[in-house]
Amino acid sequence: MNNYFGFKEVKLFKAFILFILFSIIIPSIIVDFNLPYSDNYNFLSLCSNIIMFMFLLFMFRTSKDKVSELFKDFLRKVKFSEVINVVITQLSISLGSVLLLVGILYFINPDNLNIMLNSDNNNVTTLSKFILYFLLVTISAPLVEELLFRAIFFKRMSRYFSTVISMLVSSFIFGILHIELAVIGAIMFAIANCILYIKYKNILIPILTHFTNNLISILPQMNFSSSSSIFMTKDIAMSALLIGLILFSFGIFLFIKFVLLNKDYLKYSF
Repeated sequence: MNNYFGFKEVKLFKAFILFILFSIIIPSIIVDFNLPYSDNYNFLSLCSNIIMFMFLLFMFRTSKDKVSELFKDFLRKVKFSEVINVVITQLSISLGSVLLLVGILYFINPDNLNIMLNSDNNNVTTLSKFILYFLLVTISAPLVEELLFRAIFFKRMSRYFSTVISMLVSSFIFGILHIELAVIGAIMFAIANCILYIKYKNILIPILTHFTNNLISILPQMNFSSSSSIFMTKDIAMSALLIGLILFSFGIFLFIKFVLLNKDYLKYSF
């Protein structure tokens, strides 16, 4: 958040310690000592995000009047077409890169790929688990991650380095921490959100973009009762490569266009 609304600056070191403590150390202790809910990753992550969010609100010295000012400024500035454009860009790059990787992995080792695709990594099997997952992914993650990676990490780094360097470093860290096949899309999504943040000087716009992206991403998982297996064949792998290439190329085109349209903002600083 920025000083135009009276929020206190949060130092990078304090935010980093908070992130390490609640995202890594405490969850690791709970798992190692087999404490209650140690086997429920989504529940632990949601609790961790809630606690971090409360700490961040305290560190920002948040008040009702400051939040009201921020929200009014958000309503004046937000362009929903721009938000949708960033979301479409991220989803195209992410889905395209996943399909490309799946297609490539099939021709390397089809048996291992089919085992991986049908491994029971998805815990969203009931309505209650889906609600928990929904709260984690669409509510807590956009709030905490945008405050940490954009309002603190990116913003504070830009005080010592150029806007471009700060954007690339903070976005790379954001992407790497999202350990999944769509890591490329996550990095580019973070870069786009950095641009939105420095363009509008209002963290609610990247939060809205993050929320919209995550909401659309989890909608396919609403069919949590489905237990059908997935078996990749040569024809499906070829289709995945073709569709993946088209989606990835389209996403890269939109991303480059977005950056070029907003290149002047890369010269700005907080």
